[in-house]
Amino acid sequence: MNGSCRLTLCRDSSFSYSEHFDLMYSSGKGVWELKKDTITLMFDNPPYSIYEALAGGETYRGTWTVPIIRRNKVQVKNIILVKKLHLTKKSSCLETKKND
Repeated sequence: MNGSCRLTLCRDSSFSYSEHFDLMYSSGKGVWELKKDTITLMFDNPPYSIYEALAGGETYRGTWTVPIIRRNKVQVKNIILVKKLHLTKKSSCLETKKND
């Protein structure tokens, strides 16, 4: 299966998460919190739209607990993501990305 996952943690405590596998796309956004060696992702709960239903993707909701494995690695579900620094003028974010 060919795809990628991306978790972007911004300094203002917001985040975005997306998964792309073949023709499937799923995403979510919200706020994050760091406690010891765990990141808690609290997803926004937007209403489902007709576009989501037609696209067949999923908008993540609820709360996920993401363990920090090392300084530059986190585990989201069963996927290990490696940190890459991504800086823009609008915002400074730490981005983790995994391509298969």
